[in-house]
Amino acid sequence: IYKTFLNVLEKIFEKEQKWIELINQKVLNSIYFNLELKPFYIKKRNELQEEYKVTNNTIIGQVINIIDSIINQIDFINDQYKN
Repeated sequence: IYKTFLNVLEKIFEKEQKWIELINQKVLNSIYFNLELKPFYIKKRNELQEEYKVTNNTIIGQVINIIDSIINQIDFINDQYKN
């Protein structure tokens, strides 16, 4: 059951390494946020949500909340960029 959870965390950590590199190169921007970052987190959140429904595990629930916060921050940054 927790295989999904571990796979999601592994993928997030892999992607975050890539994003850190892009930040260091100063090429991570709002377009990238909308095309890759936000869809990635939404997909991973949905995968975890399914596992959470089955297990009701509080750690998975906390990770979902963290992902929600990241998605909200992405939306905030996009709104700032538009203004």
